[in-house]
Amino acid sequence: MTCTGLSAFWCPRCGDCSCERLPDGDCAFDSDVCPLHRAGSDHAQTIELADCERHVSELAATCGVELTPNDHAIVSQFAQLLFERARAKREKNGEKP
Repeated sequence: MTCTGLSAFWCPRCGDCSCERLPDGDCAFDSDVCPLHRAGSDHAQTIELADCERHVSELAATCGVELTPNDHAIVSQFAQLLFERARAKREKNGEKP
């Protein structure tokens, strides 16, 4: 069984989202204890994640910034979410990935 999307609120393998909700009701996606969105969670890692990790490492090196492992994981997961949304938009518009 595979996980649902990175921004899911529940997952048959990982559990339920426990992130706080913002004033407008949206999910904060940043709880340290959320089984889906915490740093280090492997929930819904997709093939895009490897590319994201590489891009994050290259960007940090270019900027002369040293990322902690936690920084790297959080930024890579956020980039993965952006890549997934871009892929979904292209697919919805009938474009090839």
